[in-house]
Amino acid sequence: MAMSTSNKEDVIKSAREMMHRNRDNGYILEALQDKYGTEFSDDELKKFIAEASK
Repeated sequence: MAMSTSNKEDVIKSAREMMHRNRDNGYILEALQDKYGTEFSDDELKKFIAEASK
């Protein structure tokens, strides 16, 4: 994983907030890519979305 200023918990928190507003996973992934895409890969972001939905 790349060194980052954001951590996994920040990403999961963002995903949960969007889920609470009834956003779909495609929208959530795009939003997380915009915000954290330089720090985390798409695969990592997808894993975080899955974890946030638990």
